[in-house]
Amino acid sequence: MDDLMNRLMLCLHRQYDLYGKLLELFARERQAVLKSDLDGLQEVIRLKERLLQEIRRVEVERYGILEELGRELAVDCEALTLSRLAQMSEEPFASRLAEFGPEFQGLVQTIQEESSRNRSLCLQALQFVNGSIKLLSSLVAAGPIYRRTGKVRLEGQVGRMLSEAV
Repeated sequence: MDDLMNRLMLCLHRQYDLYGKLLELFARERQAVLKSDLDGLQEVIRLKERLLQEIRRVEVERYGILEELGRELAVDCEALTLSRLAQMSEEPFASRLAEFGPEFQGLVQTIQEESSRNRSLCLQALQFVNGSIKLLSSLVAAGPIYRRTGKVRLEGQVGRMLSEAV
């Protein structure tokens, strides 16, 4: 069982490191959005996709270890949370899991907050672009300027001036 617990701890620490890198990418993503840096944003998205694939791979590995632990402990692996494992384990794993659980949970909470913040920022940017498009669309003449004959007929107001300064 010690071998499984060691493997689990290594896997959890790899996940923690990967989530830390994800948090850094969220900060880079926010800066790219604020600076309207499309190339930087695309690079961050590519890096996030690769990182998320690695996180999934480690998660599958962790789940496999939990299945093995569940069989050994005669417990459903779905019920094996870090706090429950800490209660069921012997030292030094019990104290390590008990300390690691809240720390890991705090990191996940911070990632969720950053993700929500970036999502709101992106939605605001999209609303700004949508508003700009609506403004520019309202400045265009409603009816066609060119007629079937190819002649231009000016009827009433054709356009609007945004500024008199050129």
